Amino acid sequence: MGPILVIISALGFGSMAIFAAIAYNYGVQVPTVLAVRFCLAAALLWAIVIVRRENYRVDRKTLAGLFLLGAVGYGSMSFFFFTAVQRLTPGLAALLLYTYPVLVYVLSLLLGREKAGWANLSALTAAAVGTVLVLGASLNTVAFDSIGAAFGLSAAIMYSAYLLMGARIVQGVSPLVTTAYICTFAALVFIVCGLFSGDLRLDMPAEAYGAILAIAVICTAVAILALMAGIERVGPAQASIISTVEPVWTVFLSYLIFGERLNLSQMGGGALILLGVVILQAFPSKPLPVGGESRRGDRRRDGIESPATGPREGSI
Repeated sequence: MGPILVIISALGFGSMAIFAAIAYNYGVQVPTVLAVRFCLAAALLWAIVIVRRENYRVDRKTLAGLFLLGAVGYGSMSFFFFTAVQRLTPGLAALLLYTYPVLVYVLSLLLGREKAGWANLSALTAAAVGTVLVLGASLNTVAFDSIGAAFGLSAAIMYSAYLLMGARIVQGVSPLVTTAYICTFAALVFIVCGLFSGDLRLDMPAEAYGAILAIAVICTAVAILALMAGIERVGPAQASIISTVEPVWTVFLSYLIFGERLNLSQMGGGALILLGVVILQAFPSKPLPVGGESRRGDRRRDGIESPATGPREGSI
């Protein structure tokens, strides 16, 4: 049952870009999509917290950290990714985002939290070559947008930094409660930004509301809960490997719904990126001690990617 739950989670996360693209087709802007998404997701998650009687009280320092994670870290990452989906195609944006596990390793290496090993260096090489192939093969395609590609890679970089910061901030806090706080603070930021920019508009057609509702319920709340339950049964490392079906599912749906086609170089590059992720999880390096404890950056997207649930990731 554990692998099935992780697959359900991956399919939910992998469908997010598709529903976002559908909403964009009705003229909805990124701030509106994210404000409504996070408001709905936060309401659902807090309801679950109350029903499960989780301890949601945190001290002021942790609350401030959660605010930074939601408003700055995850909020920025979400804006970059959803903007990439708007300018590129869902499949290409998903492949660029999925370079984040390797970026987490690179940042951990630079920060002295990890040491270089043959497996990690092999994974880094595979992901780097894969990214070059994906972008290089995309230059001559109609759907390619250099600014969109920059947003996609920025989302991966921001997400990597978010995971490394979150691993320290939310220690001792329930992953579900952490995610609820992060969604709440992200919602507040996008509401304020949307009001000031004039991009927050609620006069959307029913189809657009349906797409955003699917993002909040299926791609956020359900995906998070399924991943948490799956991790409890199979462990974070195996869950991370199973979750590599996520970008594959995005590409498949994008082809099915929008007719997006990847050429051989793009598919080969995507396969190398996923290979790098699998290598990282299958042959984990021994983390270096930091402050008397062994810490490592989260490499799975656990929910909203609450940093506390990964092997957590944390992931979108």
